[in-house]
Amino acid sequence: MTTQNVETVASKTDFAIVAVAVLAAAAGVLAFTFLSEQPTLVRVGALIGGLAVGVAIAWLSEPGKRFLAYAASPIRRRNGSSGRRARRRSARRASSSASWC
Repeated sequence: MTTQNVETVASKTDFAIVAVAVLAAAAGVLAFTFLSEQPTLVRVGALIGGLAVGVAIAWLSEPGKRFLAYAASPIRRRNGSSGRRARRRSARRASSSASWC
């Protein structure tokens, strides 16, 4: 059985940045809820704005960067775009399909 080293040490600054990011995202959700009498465009703008500010703030901390990379990995895998290796594979497929003609 192998063991994995898990790094759980984060500075207080990183913790504070992540907390502010979560609060900004929550503020966007609350703004969407409390602006129920406003037009839908205003409500959606407040929601997307709060979430975008939260993501931008989270990007400033190391734990936030790791989380955002982790959250984006299934999207990259689903689209098949995992970087240089995927581009090579698609180039090989294109050249092999051209020889079929």
